[in-house]
Amino acid sequence: MAARGTGDPIRDTTGSARAAPVGQQSPLTAASPAASQDGATRARGRDGEGQTLTLLQALGSIAAPVTAVTAVLYYFGWVRAQSLYNYFGVHVSLLGLTTADYLVRSIIPMFLPLAAGALAAVLALQAHPRVRDGLRRRGDLAATAAPWLAVLVGSVIILWSAVVIRDYTGRPRWEIQVAPYVFAPLGLGAGLGLIVWGLYLRRQLRTPVLPTPTDRLPAWSRVAQATLIVVLLALSAVWAVANYAEATGTGTAHGIAHDVARRPPDVIIYSRHRLQIKTAGVDEQRLRAPQGSYQYRYVGLRLLAVSGDSLFLISGKWDQSRTTLMVSRNDRDIRTEFYKGVNPPSPAG
Repeated sequence: MAARGTGDPIRDTTGSARAAPVGQQSPLTAASPAASQDGATRARGRDGEGQTLTLLQALGSIAAPVTAVTAVLYYFGWVRAQSLYNYFGVHVSLLGLTTADYLVRSIIPMFLPLAAGALAAVLALQAHPRVRDGLRRRGDLAATAAPWLAVLVGSVIILWSAVVIRDYTGRPRWEIQVAPYVFAPLGLGAGLGLIVWGLYLRRQLRTPVLPTPTDRLPAWSRVAQATLIVVLLALSAVWAVANYAEATGTGTAHGIAHDVARRPPDVIIYSRHRLQIKTAGVDEQRLRAPQGSYQYRYVGLRLLAVSGDSLFLISGKWDQSRTTLMVSRNDRDIRTEFYKGVNPPSPAG
């Protein structure tokens, strides 16, 4: 319908035409621009809200895995450091390690496990639709047997993990094999994941898709079940990370103790007073004047760790019957020197 201009005739209820007053527009014509502007404003608002929501979702999808990986690296670093230094009789709290220290010490040993886990997750997500479609093409027999086979394999893995965990509980650390010790907790999560996937695959392959007992549960119950499954999977992964950290920490300590005689740097301690260091492999030498104010010299020590103003030293012939020496670098009565070589330098005052 064409819009009427100023002065165009307007028909009243009786059907007769009358002229519109000069300078007065039709109410419909006057309201149309405002309505269009208001609709455009609302559309822009909805577009802005949608873009903001998309941005928040993208940030959340990035922040969640980054936070999880950071927590795993921190926990791994703490457990590994505790196992390593506890082997030498030093509690990890004495080292004063920071969060950055734990994270940096975890990157190299955890790179391959994290990469393998991420690759396995990607392959599983990509393989599921292909396995489902392939089973549908093969027919009812394969579609019926494959999900139950996954459930059976998952149950066997869980049973094996439980047997290994029970067998290793209470055993001395040197009697435990590293691979089963690490993979047994991980097997609990992998077995549970196979069982859940098999049941989910069975539901997708049913033709026609019939409601299952789980579908009849209320929504909160299904959410609770999914949450519990995720928690159990996370706990198994954390357990495996703890065992792996303990194994690598203890293994590193064994390597240091076994090769400590060739572990640089060597440390020499000069002291004004006798330190009464009786550890085997440490040679106490009495210095004569006028070589300086330091009266004693101790050689045969190796640097284990540095924490703030403290040095943690072990003997070049260290074993678990020996002690670990902690020396303060702020002690004016003690001077420490580091060297690398077979023979220590000559005494210096």
